[in-house]
Amino acid sequence: MKNETRHIAQPPLSPSNSSLQGVRIMVIDDNVTGRYTLQRTLQTYGCFSIETANGLQGLKLLGYAAKAGQPFDLLLLDTSSKSIMGLDILKQIRQQDHLKTLPIILLTSIPKLNKATREQACSWSDYLTKPVKQSDLITAIITTLNQCKAYSTIDTATPPPTESPSWITGLNILLVEDNEINSQMTAEILQRTGYQVTTAENGSQALEQLEKNGAFDLILMDIMMPGMNGIEATKIIRKNPCWQKIPIIALTSLANNGDRGRFLAAGMDDYLCKTVLPEDMIATIKRHLSASVAAPSNRRKLKALSTTAPLPFEKPHMVPHPIVQESAPASNSYQSLVFNHTALLEQVGGRASLLEELIVKFLRQAESQIPEISATVLAKNMKRLSHVAHSLKGSAAMMGAERLKDAAHRLEMSGRENSLNEASAALADLIAAQKEFQYLIETRWPHLCCESQPA
Repeated sequence: MKNETRHIAQPPLSPSNSSLQGVRIMVIDDNVTGRYTLQRTLQTYGCFSIETANGLQGLKLLGYAAKAGQPFDLLLLDTSSKSIMGLDILKQIRQQDHLKTLPIILLTSIPKLNKATREQACSWSDYLTKPVKQSDLITAIITTLNQCKAYSTIDTATPPPTESPSWITGLNILLVEDNEINSQMTAEILQRTGYQVTTAENGSQALEQLEKNGAFDLILMDIMMPGMNGIEATKIIRKNPCWQKIPIIALTSLANNGDRGRFLAAGMDDYLCKTVLPEDMIATIKRHLSASVAAPSNRRKLKALSTTAPLPFEKPHMVPHPIVQESAPASNSYQSLVFNHTALLEQVGGRASLLEELIVKFLRQAESQIPEISATVLAKNMKRLSHVAHSLKGSAAMMGAERLKDAAHRLEMSGRENSLNEASAALADLIAAQKEFQYLIETRWPHLCCESQPA
């Protein structure tokens, strides 16, 4: 890549004949209007793009995608903003082996960028001066990709698993979760780390899996599930001598002191608040697996994690976690996001194909459950309202659909408190939030809306 060359290409193809179909482009720009304009232009020409206002988050997403086997084909990087520190991000990118050859087009307010980037460590492919014209943008992208021979389309195949430490490989975790989206995302995080995962949708299925394979290394147990819930299942598990030593970690949105006491009394070892960050989940699992090494019933002897590993967990002292106050979600509407797709992409390790699969599943769930929620409000069936709203809230939280999550939370609490007036107001907000989410997907991923329709 040469900093000194400014390439001029022939006018780009029309959108209908675009050679950029499926090209994966990352955009790092802190200007909302600029990001939106770039996103719409790239979408018009068939590109798959992810935008972020945060340079460090963009750097992290680039790394995740590369390691997942679905690297971005090109980066559009703003260098005119002090908040992003574009040239510093550029240096960090070039210091990473898997990003050294990534084609990068800089977006700048400096007419002649050569004078500002003399260091070879800042190698870039091309630059565009703001405001960027659509024709110049597409010309620069096509020229850059042709010169770098970096053109590729989105790989929908399952990426090769990343290498995991030898002590993790083969450990079997039983994941008990009734929400399909939550279950799939949690399983993805665990499998990406190297664990084997067996799933169950409720307490009864968990017991059936334990009967088949009583030697699970750890259980992740959702609390609120139809049929047999997590508390009931845990009590039964602890009565069986063969299963008493298996660590059980609760997955819950209930995290006040009284709830923690119930988890402990039922025989659980720890809990994780939904939605848990992947690194927090893995750290908690590793702590409990390392603590279970001494158990004679454990079928594997794990190697020590490190000389600085936490001390083995001993009841009744549960490890404290940040408490999420379910009764008071953020009230400022401007802080709620319609869909934080960059955070979701980070959660799934940069796998764009999985991101789209989850969007389709969530669209189908919302299209099914929101009419049911409306019917329960009209029928004044507050118990059913609480259950369905809880399910939708969990999926929305995992997806990063904050407006939908907040409205579903209000409906869940209305059902618990038998507040019909609040339920009616929250339902109106839920329907509005669904329309916002649907519109965003239709404009950003129009092909997914077709896939979400029942066959």
